[in-house]
Amino acid sequence: MTLTSRSAMTAPRAAARIRARAEIVGAVTRAIRARQHRNPEVSQARAAERLGISRQRMNALINHPGNWTLDTIADLIHAYDLQIAEFRIVLDEELPAENYVHPLSQVARPGRKS
Repeated sequence: MTLTSRSAMTAPRAAARIRARAEIVGAVTRAIRARQHRNPEVSQARAAERLGISRQRMNALINHPGNWTLDTIADLIHAYDLQIAEFRIVLDEELPAENYVHPLSQVARPGRKS
C-alpha cells in the first residue's frame, strides 16, 4: 500500500524512506554475506532452492534490492537461515550527534585544512 503519490511526497518524507530502506537492505545483505562467509555451503543456489526460485532470480534479488517487499525480506531471512535478533526504531534525539554528520561535509574543500 502506498500512502501518497510520489508527486505529493515531501523531501523530508522521501529522505526518510531512502534512509529506512538503506538501513534495512544493508542489514539484510550484510547478514547474508556473513552467513556465506561463515558457511560457504549456504550458497545462493541453496537459498534459491529453499525458496523455489531460479539461481538467476536469487542473484537478481540479492544484487538489485530496490524493490524488496517485507515478504521478500522475510523470504531471504528464511532462505539463509537468519533471524532478527534486535529491531529498534528510536526517536531522532536518541541518536548520538555523530550520526548526523553529512558525508559531503567530510569532503576536503579548497582552502580548508582536513
